[in-house]
Amino acid sequence: MSVVSAKAGIRRASLKAKQIAADNTKTLAQRQEEMALVEAQVKGFQDELDLHDQLNRIHGLADLPGEFEDTHTTRGTAPSLTLDADEIKAWHGAIRRHLPYKGQVGGSSGWETRSLSKTDAGTPSQLVPPTLLPGIVAMTHEPLRIMQLVTSIAVSAPSIEYIRHSSTTGQAAPVAAGALKPAVTLNTERVIVPACKIAVTTTVNDEDLEDFTAFVGYLQQELSRLVIDAENAQLLNGDGTDTNMLGLLATPGILTRARGSDTALDAVEQAITDLRVAPAKATPTFAVMHPTTFSAVRRSKDQMGRYLLSADPSAEQTSQLWGLPVVQTTQIAPGTALMADGSSIQIGIRSGLTFQSDYSGDDFTHNRTTIRCEERIMLMPQQPSAICKITGLDGTGVATK
Repeated sequence: MSVVSAKAGIRRASLKAKQIAADNTKTLAQRQEEMALVEAQVKGFQDELDLHDQLNRIHGLADLPGEFEDTHTTRGTAPSLTLDADEIKAWHGAIRRHLPYKGQVGGSSGWETRSLSKTDAGTPSQLVPPTLLPGIVAMTHEPLRIMQLVTSIAVSAPSIEYIRHSSTTGQAAPVAAGALKPAVTLNTERVIVPACKIAVTTTVNDEDLEDFTAFVGYLQQELSRLVIDAENAQLLNGDGTDTNMLGLLATPGILTRARGSDTALDAVEQAITDLRVAPAKATPTFAVMHPTTFSAVRRSKDQMGRYLLSADPSAEQTSQLWGLPVVQTTQIAPGTALMADGSSIQIGIRSGLTFQSDYSGDDFTHNRTTIRCEERIMLMPQQPSAICKITGLDGTGVATK
């Protein structure tokens, strides 16, 4: 068997392997059996190639055309039309592991073609190619990740269960010697939280991935930010329906406070007190507000028109209310604020941000690659009364005193 025949056989076997892997009409066992036959064929072709390599080294015929060389190539003028031995071995390994594979004929020394400029000599600005700036001009996203405000734990199951002590019936009391002691009942409830999958995919041309290295890194960055945007929205606003997470603002049992006729600052201060006297006896560690809401609160003035908060932009007070750090995000509704003790909230991470790439549908025949970014997380507000939702901070006519 010639080198050309052996290489052609490997190419046919690789195509056959792809067809087997994509054939959903057969069982896994049937596909594995057929794949084993393909692997045996590839091994036979590879043994032939190895034998030719050994003969070439023994007889010094590596530079001569004939039986030990692909005569379809022209030396010094064009890259080979077949994969080299290392590429074939790599492809063989991918076939054995049932993995997608992409080989490059001729390595990185393939020819590059460019079109000839036909612009007039009188327009030098069109004759000089433009300068490509490094990197990508990125889309902007909210810098805050809500997950950073609470604690996180790794989870090894698709759901998590915990027992919450919700209330106590009865109480301890002083008793006389020998008298009946008071009894209490600890009321508990089981809470089961399923993992919520958040995912996004994109399909890109193989040429873009090959020709623009910076684009590969940007894709990873952008897809992860898109997932985090959706993650923030779910953690704050998820309504628990269908595949949605039950977010903090929709969690049963959280405290609520309407601003009413109070000033915005008074409403925030009273919410801090509400958390402190609630069953959780919580001290809030953060507040979340929409930027326009926080702007309205910061512009609170007294009857003399003087700002109640520090007018010094360098002062910490500009990002705090009553000593409480305030984070801003457009993913919470204007006029609403979330206040919570971060230690009472946990996020279980079943699977962190992961990236995968493969062919989907007719991607292979169109030179496209589909890239997927996803995560699986679960929200556990273990003490709902350590969370408070404030409403009515709409910024239209903030009351003054």
